[in-house]
Amino acid sequence: MNRALLLLALGLCACSPASVTRIGPAQPGRGKSCDVEVLEPGQVPTRPYRDVGMVTLDNCQDYRHRPCRDWLVRAACELGGQVAYVQESTMAAPEVAQMRFQVMVGAYAGGWLGDPSDPLLRSRTCEPTCGPGQVCQNRTCVSADSPPCTTAKEPTAPNATRCTD
Repeated sequence: MNRALLLLALGLCACSPASVTRIGPAQPGRGKSCDVEVLEPGQVPTRPYRDVGMVTLDNCQDYRHRPCRDWLVRAACELGGQVAYVQESTMAAPEVAQMRFQVMVGAYAGGWLGDPSDPLLRSRTCEPTCGPGQVCQNRTCVSADSPPCTTAKEPTAPNATRCTD
């Protein structure tokens, strides 16, 4: 009887092997199975990218091999990601058998859409694209050396200029 209760309790506590934390504006998913570049431990993407989420994998000795890789790819696709990587700072020491991985999921520049109505995204979008030494600020290209811009909702930083719409 006690054994049956223990097994029932363990079954009720069982969790999904992958949990997802979204980062930033919601991305449209890419289906349940898509191409995801899974990098080696400690490597980061070499192309421009933006983090869209983090996938925590439990009970995995290596996130690059099945079944953990399958769980990771499925979660990354649902997040709209194209690349998965483990930052060196979150890796366990080599002599310790790691059973949990926190894998960052990113979308390459040009591959993430974002919500066009998001004021933060709109404020960072300039057409035509800003040139060298310029940044997009409130849909206007300004010198990268310009003081930062704040909105009325933000506290005024030293040397900051006020944003206008």
